[in-house]
Amino acid sequence: MSFEVVSRPDRVRVAFSTAAISIENARSAMAGLPEEIECVLDEAGPGKATLDVSGPSAAHAASNLFARINGYPEYPDGLLGEFRNSDRPLVSCILLLPFNDLFARHAILPSIIRNSASHPIEIVIVFAGFGIDREPFQRMTQLDSELTSIAKGYNLGVRHARGEYVALFHDDCFVDDPHWIPKALAPLDDGAAAVTPEFDRWQQVPVAKAVPLVMRRAEFEDVGGYDEYYFAGVEDMDLTVTLLAAQRDVRCVDIRYRHLRGMGTSLIVHQQPHQLKLLFGYQVLPPGVIAHVHRDAMQLLLSNSWIRMLEGDYHLRFLKRHGDFIASRFSVDVPRMVDAYQSMRHPHLLTPQMAYMSNREKLIDAYCALMNAADLSRPIHEESEPF
Repeated sequence: MSFEVVSRPDRVRVAFSTAAISIENARSAMAGLPEEIECVLDEAGPGKATLDVSGPSAAHAASNLFARINGYPEYPDGLLGEFRNSDRPLVSCILLLPFNDLFARHAILPSIIRNSASHPIEIVIVFAGFGIDREPFQRMTQLDSELTSIAKGYNLGVRHARGEYVALFHDDCFVDDPHWIPKALAPLDDGAAAVTPEFDRWQQVPVAKAVPLVMRRAEFEDVGGYDEYYFAGVEDMDLTVTLLAAQRDVRCVDIRYRHLRGMGTSLIVHQQPHQLKLLFGYQVLPPGVIAHVHRDAMQLLLSNSWIRMLEGDYHLRFLKRHGDFIASRFSVDVPRMVDAYQSMRHPHLLTPQMAYMSNREKLIDAYCALMNAADLSRPIHEESEPF
């Protein structure tokens, strides 16, 4: 890697590429550090440099330092420790968290807490992975769900939510808008079923992304939530079209947010996921580098033929459920798409991998085989790490 982090509670050292982060930007960012924090910049060689941050709250200081370098928001220390779930929350903020816990601690959750200060909220953490230190999340509702399953995780979170509204967050986004709650609730009170600041597109079909996706809890439950047949992928498009087919409005809302797409997928398939978790969590990587890592991760993931089989199977299920609607509403050539996705599934009809579509345990085992589970399970701070 062109970037590397070594982390202890009182010291964080980051090696980085000066092609991605300039020495000038690093020096400028250092000027904003608290007096009790010591920071040393070392130009280690051509194209390389290190920042060594030490002192009390070194982890928080290092995260804010690189947030400043990369143009991400900064947050005061202690927000998670001071937070308490409201006894009568208006909004339940539900975070699905397989592995990206350090980024959640330094970016996602501080962004929610700070930008929701004027409203009663609760935060529900749905753990869908392993190797996470749960102590920093003790003030929040904690639930356990199936490994990396998006649909099951969000549905579980909503079932335990107490707010009139639910806001669903992926583990690679944050809000940067102190008015995000009234901005999201206004169109819901005006008749919209769901709002999001971001839509993807598939064959002109809109896909509402959970960055966040905000709905009335009762409406989410009324449509059945996410279809739990989908393990990872297509579930967000299926929910969007389910709402639209029921003549319910799904709107884009102007909320300031950031979606650093693909962190979760990258952690699943990367050969050094522990190091990647540190890089994400200390906000070391510029957005362009994160996009590059995600692209490589998707290529690696799709090099597994059974992943393409699942992609074909999931899209065929979606087309069977919604084909007539998307053909009339979005002019999708459904027969052509059916042929395309059948060709992705058919080569596996007589293989053991075909069982993944009906046997969830075998599917999860196959996903686990993609991971470097031992590396993912390593603690954030390791006293044995040499400096």
